[in-house]
Amino acid sequence: TVPESLWLATISVSDVDQSVASVKAQGGKVLEGPLDAVGRGRMVLVSDSADAPFILLVASGDSPVGRKAKIGQWHWIDLITQDGNRARAFYTTLFGYQVKPVEAGKEHQYDLFIRDKRAVAGLVELEWEGLEDNWLPYFKVADVDKSIEFARNLGGNLILKSGKVAVLADPTGAAFGIQAR
Repeated sequence: TVPESLWLATISVSDVDQSVASVKAQGGKVLEGPLDAVGRGRMVLVSDSADAPFILLVASGDSPVGRKAKIGQWHWIDLITQDGNRARAFYTTLFGYQVKPVEAGKEHQYDLFIRDKRAVAGLVELEWEGLEDNWLPYFKVADVDKSIEFARNLGGNLILKSGKVAVLADPTGAAFGIQAR
């Protein structure tokens, strides 16, 4: 089941039904759909083999691929997982991603998912007790500290901060990242 409050990653595919078959073949699940959403396209809510939910979508309009994010817009997404090998196998098989390891320190492994020579998402391997696999979106902000203060005034909570990046939770508990560039 999907937690009550979270952000869902939406991943563009060329064929929802074919992608659903691949998700199932790799141990993932269909949680809802597929359905044709007016003005959005054909979509389905699925989960990977570790129950991280995400949406597969054939958009009825243009996808924002390659567009540079402005302040306040979504600009990146990371898959947070405790089993990087499982996640790499699932997503490289499903989407044909290439994996590029990035030096991230001793605490965790960080990889980039590459499609058509372009980084499209990250994979963070963390062994935190109680942490479930999930997708974490990041929004571009002008100032991380001011954004944290603003979020706290609105009832949000700081989960962690490192330099120009922070992870927050909104008042309902949905986690998201912010990053200044």
